[in-house]
Amino acid sequence: MPYAKRVRKIHCSHCGLPGHNRSTCEEHRKMIEARRHAKGSDDWYVAQYDRKQKKRAEKSKNRTCSYCADTGHNRATCKHLAEHIEVTREFNSAYRRAFYDSITKVGMGRGAIIRQVRGLNDTGLFVINSINWENINIWNGHLRFFSHREPQRLPPFESKPLSAIVAGRTFYSGYPYDLDMLSHILSPSSIENWRKDIHYLSHDRDALFAEVVSPVPVESPPPGWFDCKGKTIKKAYVDLGRHALQLPLRAMHNFDYPSQQS
Repeated sequence: MPYAKRVRKIHCSHCGLPGHNRSTCEEHRKMIEARRHAKGSDDWYVAQYDRKQKKRAEKSKNRTCSYCADTGHNRATCKHLAEHIEVTREFNSAYRRAFYDSITKVGMGRGAIIRQVRGLNDTGLFVINSINWENINIWNGHLRFFSHREPQRLPPFESKPLSAIVAGRTFYSGYPYDLDMLSHILSPSSIENWRKDIHYLSHDRDALFAEVVSPVPVESPPPGWFDCKGKTIKKAYVDLGRHALQLPLRAMHNFDYPSQQS
Protein backbone atom coordinates (compact mmCIF):
# COMPACT_ATOMS: atom_id res chain seq x y z
CA MET A 1 0.00 0.00 0.00
CA PRO A 2 1.61 3.30 -1.08
CA TYR A 3 2.12 6.01 1.48
CA ALA A 4 0.09 9.17 1.08
CA LYS A 5 2.09 12.22 0.13
CA ARG A 6 2.85 14.22 3.23
CA VAL A 7 1.73 17.81 3.05
CA ARG A 8 3.65 20.18 5.29
CA LYS A 9 1.51 22.70 7.17
CA ILE A 10 2.92 25.64 9.04
CA HIS A 11 1.63 26.38 12.53
CA CYS A 12 1.80 29.64 14.42
CA SER A 13 4.14 29.53 17.40
CA HIS A 14 1.94 32.05 19.21
CA CYS A 15 -1.65 30.80 18.84
CA GLY A 16 -0.92 27.29 17.58
CA LEU A 17 -3.31 27.51 14.61
CA PRO A 18 -2.26 26.28 11.15
CA GLY A 19 -1.92 28.38 8.00
CA HIS A 20 0.25 31.25 9.25
CA ASN A 21 3.24 32.06 11.43
CA ARG A 22 3.75 34.43 14.34
CA SER A 23 4.82 37.37 12.17
CA THR A 24 1.40 37.43 10.47
CA CYS A 25 -0.65 36.27 13.45
CA GLU A 26 -3.57 38.57 14.22
CA GLU A 27 -3.77 37.39 17.84
CA HIS A 28 -0.09 38.12 18.33
CA ARG A 29 -0.53 41.60 16.86
CA LYS A 30 -3.45 42.29 19.22
CA MET A 31 -1.35 41.15 22.17
CA ILE A 32 1.47 43.50 21.14
CA GLU A 33 -0.90 46.45 20.81
CA ALA A 34 -2.41 45.71 24.23
CA ARG A 35 1.08 45.59 25.73
CA ARG A 36 1.99 48.82 23.90
CA HIS A 37 -1.07 50.50 25.41
CA ALA A 38 -0.19 49.26 28.89
CA LYS A 39 3.62 49.70 28.93
CA GLY A 40 4.40 52.00 26.01
CA SER A 41 6.46 51.54 22.85
CA ASP A 42 9.73 51.43 24.86
CA ASP A 43 8.80 48.08 26.36
CA TRP A 44 11.47 45.61 25.26
CA TYR A 45 8.99 43.11 23.80
CA VAL A 46 7.10 45.81 21.88
CA ALA A 47 10.33 47.41 20.66
CA GLN A 48 11.61 44.05 19.43
CA TYR A 49 8.36 43.49 17.55
CA ASP A 50 8.58 46.94 15.95
CA ARG A 51 12.17 46.34 14.84
CA LYS A 52 11.23 43.06 13.18
CA GLN A 53 8.23 44.60 11.44
CA LYS A 54 10.34 47.50 10.17
CA LYS A 55 13.02 45.15 8.88
CA ARG A 56 10.39 43.05 7.19
CA ALA A 57 8.82 46.10 5.51
CA GLU A 58 12.20 47.34 4.23
CA LYS A 59 13.01 43.92 2.85
CA SER A 60 9.70 43.72 0.99
CA LYS A 61 10.35 47.05 -0.76
CA ASN A 62 13.19 45.46 -2.73
CA ARG A 63 11.25 42.26 -3.45
CA THR A 64 10.22 41.58 -7.07
CA CYS A 65 7.17 39.51 -7.90
CA SER A 66 7.91 36.59 -10.22
CA TYR A 67 4.42 36.88 -11.72
CA CYS A 68 3.82 40.56 -12.51
CA ALA A 69 7.41 41.84 -12.10
CA ASP A 70 6.27 44.65 -9.78
CA THR A 71 8.27 45.40 -6.67
CA GLY A 72 7.14 45.47 -3.06
CA HIS A 73 5.53 42.04 -2.96
CA ASN A 74 6.05 38.44 -4.06
CA ARG A 75 3.96 35.93 -5.99
CA ALA A 76 2.18 34.70 -2.87
CA THR A 77 0.74 38.15 -2.15
CA CYS A 78 0.37 39.37 -5.75
CA LYS A 79 -3.02 41.04 -6.24
CA HIS A 80 -2.73 40.71 -10.02
CA LEU A 81 -2.32 36.95 -9.79
CA ALA A 82 -5.24 36.73 -7.37
CA GLU A 83 -7.43 38.70 -9.81
CA HIS A 84 -6.38 36.54 -12.76
CA ILE A 85 -7.05 33.33 -10.86
CA GLU A 86 -10.57 34.51 -10.02
CA VAL A 87 -11.23 35.45 -13.66
CA THR A 88 -10.00 32.05 -14.81
CA ARG A 89 -12.08 30.36 -12.13
CA GLU A 90 -15.21 32.12 -13.41
CA PHE A 91 -14.72 31.00 -17.01
CA ASN A 92 -13.56 27.54 -16.02
CA SER A 93 -16.65 27.07 -13.85
CA ALA A 94 -18.91 28.02 -16.77
CA TYR A 95 -17.10 25.56 -19.04
CA ARG A 96 -17.33 22.73 -16.53
CA ARG A 97 -21.08 23.25 -16.16
CA ALA A 98 -21.50 23.22 -19.96
CA PHE A 99 -19.34 20.10 -20.19
CA TYR A 100 -21.36 18.28 -17.53
CA ASP A 101 -24.66 19.28 -19.15
CA SER A 102 -23.35 18.01 -22.49
CA ILE A 103 -22.23 14.57 -21.32
CA THR A 104 -25.36 14.21 -19.19
CA LYS A 105 -27.54 14.96 -22.22
CA VAL A 106 -25.94 12.18 -24.28
CA GLY A 107 -25.30 9.79 -21.36
CA MET A 108 -21.51 9.73 -21.68
CA GLY A 109 -20.71 8.43 -18.21
CA ARG A 110 -18.63 5.56 -16.89
CA GLY A 111 -19.87 2.36 -18.52
CA ALA A 112 -21.23 4.08 -21.63
CA ILE A 113 -20.42 2.47 -24.96
CA ILE A 114 -19.09 4.88 -27.57
CA ARG A 115 -18.08 4.63 -31.21
CA GLN A 116 -14.91 6.34 -32.31
CA VAL A 117 -12.38 5.90 -35.10
CA ARG A 118 -9.02 4.71 -33.79
CA GLY A 119 -7.17 4.01 -37.00
CA LEU A 120 -7.48 3.88 -40.76
CA ASN A 121 -10.90 2.38 -41.56
CA ASP A 122 -11.14 1.17 -37.96
CA THR A 123 -14.31 2.31 -36.24
CA GLY A 124 -14.53 0.48 -32.96
CA LEU A 125 -16.73 0.32 -29.90
CA PHE A 126 -15.23 1.38 -26.61
CA VAL A 127 -16.40 1.49 -23.00
CA ILE A 128 -15.79 4.62 -20.93
CA ASN A 129 -14.03 3.41 -17.79
CA SER A 130 -12.90 6.74 -16.34
CA ILE A 131 -13.82 10.42 -16.37
CA ASN A 132 -10.81 12.51 -15.46
CA TRP A 133 -12.68 15.35 -13.80
CA GLU A 134 -9.59 17.41 -12.92
CA ASN A 135 -8.47 17.36 -16.58
CA ILE A 136 -11.64 19.14 -17.73
CA ASN A 137 -10.52 22.75 -17.95
CA ILE A 138 -10.61 25.58 -20.48
CA TRP A 139 -6.87 25.34 -21.07
CA ASN A 140 -7.16 21.67 -22.08
CA GLY A 141 -8.60 22.69 -25.44
CA HIS A 142 -6.92 20.16 -27.70
CA LEU A 143 -9.24 17.77 -29.53
CA ARG A 144 -6.69 15.09 -30.34
CA PHE A 145 -3.33 13.64 -29.37
CA PHE A 146 -4.13 13.60 -25.65
CA SER A 147 -1.21 13.00 -23.33
CA HIS A 148 -0.68 12.62 -19.60
CA ARG A 149 2.71 14.30 -20.01
CA GLU A 150 1.52 17.69 -21.27
CA PRO A 151 -0.63 19.92 -19.03
CA GLN A 152 -2.59 21.29 -22.02
CA ARG A 153 -3.34 17.86 -23.52
CA LEU A 154 -4.67 15.93 -20.54
CA PRO A 155 -7.40 13.45 -21.58
CA PRO A 156 -10.98 14.02 -20.36
CA PHE A 157 -11.96 10.35 -20.79
CA GLU A 158 -10.26 6.97 -20.70
CA SER A 159 -11.81 3.95 -22.39
CA LYS A 160 -11.16 0.35 -23.34
CA PRO A 161 -12.22 -1.70 -26.38
CA LEU A 162 -15.55 -3.42 -25.86
CA SER A 163 -13.94 -6.66 -27.03
CA ALA A 164 -11.13 -6.47 -24.45
CA ILE A 165 -12.42 -4.61 -21.42
CA VAL A 166 -10.21 -6.46 -18.93
CA ALA A 167 -6.95 -6.98 -20.77
CA GLY A 168 -7.20 -4.35 -23.48
CA ARG A 169 -5.03 -1.24 -23.57
CA THR A 170 -6.43 2.07 -22.39
CA PHE A 171 -7.38 4.70 -24.96
CA TYR A 172 -7.98 8.42 -24.55
CA SER A 173 -11.45 9.24 -25.81
CA GLY A 174 -12.52 12.62 -27.13
CA TYR A 175 -15.41 14.93 -26.42
CA PRO A 176 -19.02 14.55 -27.54
CA TYR A 177 -19.78 16.66 -30.61
CA ASP A 178 -21.49 19.58 -28.86
CA LEU A 179 -20.50 22.95 -30.30
CA ASP A 180 -22.23 24.90 -27.54
CA MET A 181 -19.99 23.18 -25.01
CA LEU A 182 -16.91 23.42 -27.24
CA SER A 183 -17.44 27.18 -27.67
CA HIS A 184 -15.92 27.54 -24.19
CA ILE A 185 -12.57 26.15 -25.36
CA LEU A 186 -12.50 26.91 -29.10
CA SER A 187 -12.42 30.29 -30.81
CA PRO A 188 -15.62 31.70 -32.36
CA SER A 189 -14.15 31.37 -35.87
CA SER A 190 -13.30 27.74 -35.22
CA ILE A 191 -16.82 27.02 -33.98
CA GLU A 192 -18.30 28.71 -37.06
CA ASN A 193 -16.13 26.58 -39.33
CA TRP A 194 -17.30 23.45 -37.55
CA ARG A 195 -20.93 24.54 -38.01
CA LYS A 196 -20.35 25.05 -41.74
CA ASP A 197 -18.40 21.78 -41.97
CA ILE A 198 -15.41 23.61 -43.45
CA HIS A 199 -13.01 23.25 -40.52
CA TYR A 200 -9.65 21.82 -41.59
CA LEU A 201 -10.31 18.87 -39.26
CA SER A 202 -13.89 18.26 -40.39
CA HIS A 203 -12.86 15.12 -42.27
CA ASP A 204 -11.55 13.72 -38.96
CA ARG A 205 -14.73 14.41 -37.02
CA ASP A 206 -15.38 10.72 -36.31
CA ALA A 207 -11.87 10.38 -34.90
CA LEU A 208 -11.97 13.54 -32.80
CA PHE A 209 -15.43 13.21 -31.29
CA ALA A 210 -17.12 10.26 -29.65
CA GLU A 211 -20.61 9.06 -30.54
CA VAL A 212 -22.52 7.47 -27.66
CA VAL A 213 -24.32 4.31 -28.80
CA SER A 214 -25.30 2.99 -25.36
CA PRO A 215 -25.82 5.83 -22.85
CA VAL A 216 -25.72 5.56 -19.07
CA PRO A 217 -26.52 8.01 -16.27
CA VAL A 218 -23.60 10.29 -15.51
CA GLU A 219 -22.25 10.31 -11.98
CA SER A 220 -21.95 13.49 -9.98
CA PRO A 221 -18.53 15.15 -10.12
CA PRO A 222 -16.39 15.53 -6.97
CA PRO A 223 -17.53 18.11 -4.39
CA GLY A 224 -16.48 21.64 -5.36
CA TRP A 225 -15.76 20.65 -8.96
CA PHE A 226 -18.27 23.05 -10.53
CA ASP A 227 -16.90 25.98 -8.52
CA CYS A 228 -13.29 25.01 -9.30
CA LYS A 229 -12.37 24.86 -5.65
CA GLY A 230 -8.95 23.60 -4.66
CA LYS A 231 -5.56 24.33 -6.20
CA THR A 232 -6.21 23.30 -9.82
CA ILE A 233 -6.18 26.82 -11.27
CA LYS A 234 -3.37 28.07 -9.06
CA LYS A 235 -1.30 25.04 -10.08
CA ALA A 236 -2.09 25.69 -13.75
CA TYR A 237 -0.63 29.21 -13.49
CA VAL A 238 2.56 27.60 -12.20
CA ASP A 239 2.72 24.72 -14.69
CA LEU A 240 1.60 26.62 -17.79
CA GLY A 241 2.52 30.23 -17.09
CA ARG A 242 0.34 33.33 -17.30
CA HIS A 243 0.31 33.70 -21.10
CA ALA A 244 -0.79 30.11 -21.72
CA LEU A 245 -3.95 30.79 -19.73
CA GLN A 246 -4.60 34.44 -20.57
CA LEU A 247 -4.25 34.29 -24.34
CA PRO A 248 -6.86 31.54 -24.91
CA LEU A 249 -9.38 33.44 -22.78
CA ARG A 250 -8.81 36.62 -24.75
CA ALA A 251 -9.18 34.78 -28.06
CA MET A 252 -12.28 32.80 -27.10
CA HIS A 253 -14.14 35.32 -24.97
CA ASN A 254 -12.73 38.68 -26.13
CA PHE A 255 -11.83 39.27 -22.51
CA ASP A 256 -9.05 41.49 -21.20
CA TYR A 257 -7.61 40.75 -17.80
CA PRO A 258 -8.14 43.49 -15.22
CA SER A 259 -4.49 44.44 -14.94
CA GLN A 260 -0.93 43.61 -16.01
CA GLN A 261 -1.98 42.75 -19.58
CA SER A 262 1.43 42.47 -21.14
